[in-house]
Amino acid sequence: MAFHCDEGSCNPPTGSGAIAYCYSADGVPAPDSDGDTVADCVDGCADDPDKTEPGTCGCGTSDGDSDGDGYADCIDPCPDDPAKQAPGGCGCGVADTDTDGDGIFDCSDVCSAGDDHADRDGDGTADACDACPDDVTNDSDGDGACDGADPCPADPLNDSDHDGICDGVDLCLFDTDTDGDLVCNKADICPLDIENDADHDGVCEVVDNSPVLANDQRDQDQDGLGDACDPCTDPDRDRLCSPRDVCPGTQLPERTPRVSLGLGRWAEMTGDGVFESRPRLGRVTVEDTRGCSCEQIVAAWRLGSNELDHGCRTATMLLWSCFTDRRNPPTPPTLGVWKRCATAPGVRPRVAAA
Repeated sequence: MAFHCDEGSCNPPTGSGAIAYCYSADGVPAPDSDGDTVADCVDGCADDPDKTEPGTCGCGTSDGDSDGDGYADCIDPCPDDPAKQAPGGCGCGVADTDTDGDGIFDCSDVCSAGDDHADRDGDGTADACDACPDDVTNDSDGDGACDGADPCPADPLNDSDHDGICDGVDLCLFDTDTDGDLVCNKADICPLDIENDADHDGVCEVVDNSPVLANDQRDQDQDGLGDACDPCTDPDRDRLCSPRDVCPGTQLPERTPRVSLGLGRWAEMTGDGVFESRPRLGRVTVEDTRGCSCEQIVAAWRLGSNELDHGCRTATMLLWSCFTDRRNPPTPPTLGVWKRCATAPGVRPRVAAA
């Protein structure tokens, strides 16, 4: 059966949805291979149901334009990039921009913000693109501060408690170690004392009056040195240490003389530990009298009010000074004892006889 499929032999479509078919002489419709309702005899793409003409891309290939740039995908090297119809220097999807105008596209430019060769710190990053253009180590800890200006270049938290110690090495974060003993103040029994309580007596060394010897902090002479380690305990401050001091509680200057210092008499009247005499008869100190004032000598030997009123006689001072080298406490001597004491070698008091 022969079909005449030129344009003149096709019956025009009639009615809604009519199909233009070629008919044979006996009225049989012509074939439609792709089923697109256009007979093969008039279909420019008889095997492509989506096309009746080859169009730009030819039969079997869509003339679609995915990026809407007016170029069919089949002839567009960058079908998904509406800004480019060729890859150019940077490829599809990347603009061929040269921000710094150095003739090198940004996509391959070492530093698109400036001169690629300007690198003051020599770190391989051009200054225009270097966050720390003058610091070769840049920002090691990534805290936004260049190492050269970062107080803690290896610590992103820096010094969060502001104690001058970087957090990474701060043993007392949000605390401090005032005495430098590596124990934070909050846990340090003696935060102001690097030795803490070395003698284990419960008292921190900085306030311990005997830091190397455990003691009860008694300080009879109030000289700041505890009795336990004080080589000279002098409670009455008469410059004579216990137990050499035979007259505890000495008050200097003393209250004697109650009236006036008589001729050939002695009394400690200035508080300097040296007895005054009238006239000046020699030098006698409280040390010579073993820590005793004239008033205490008079009381010990019950010498009466005359010496309290006018001071101790020279003989009294001689005898007391002599006897305190041998007796503790001294007792009133007899004449024979006085003679023996006064003539003993090496014990004569440093006073002149009146």
